[in-house]
Amino acid sequence: MPLLLWRHSLARALFCFRSNASLLYHKQVTVLDLLFSRVILEILGCFLAYLVVSFIFFTLGLYEFPKDWGLFYLGWMYHILYATGTALIIACVTEMYEWTEKLIGPVSYIMVPLCGFLYMVDWLPGQVQKFALYLPSVNAYEIVRAGQFGPDVRVHYNLGYVTFVCLGMVSVGMMMCRHVRYHIVIE
Repeated sequence: MPLLLWRHSLARALFCFRSNASLLYHKQVTVLDLLFSRVILEILGCFLAYLVVSFIFFTLGLYEFPKDWGLFYLGWMYHILYATGTALIIACVTEMYEWTEKLIGPVSYIMVPLCGFLYMVDWLPGQVQKFALYLPSVNAYEIVRAGQFGPDVRVHYNLGYVTFVCLGMVSVGMMMCRHVRYHIVIE
């Protein structure tokens, strides 16, 4: 579900401002409102899908509840921050430079095997583990696993790093949103 959250947020961010530019005639509506409304809908949809699927699998006896709810939700929070930061940056970049839209599809497919949902960091060789943890999504998946499985699995993550990167991405994206309004083409 977190991978879908990231990919769908990324897809909704493409030309988000341009497609909703008519709403910007209202002084109360800002570019952040346009993007956050889309990202919040993705977050709610993804989390609702998780609840439905986990309820179905729990009733079938195929799913156990997380052993540490705090870590589980902390990992989800990092996924949400990462998806929001990525969406903020991509929305601004695609509005400023149209050619960047062509890169989004390949990048999102490249991220599927790299993001951390197909593997655990502990399964990787020592040197590769270090490089894998440079991706915020890998850290967030490891935190979710720590919450879901508890001490039954060995996880690797760096809370300081993932917090710094995710909040940095959101901050950079919000600063970019201050300047993107000049690039929005209203048709």
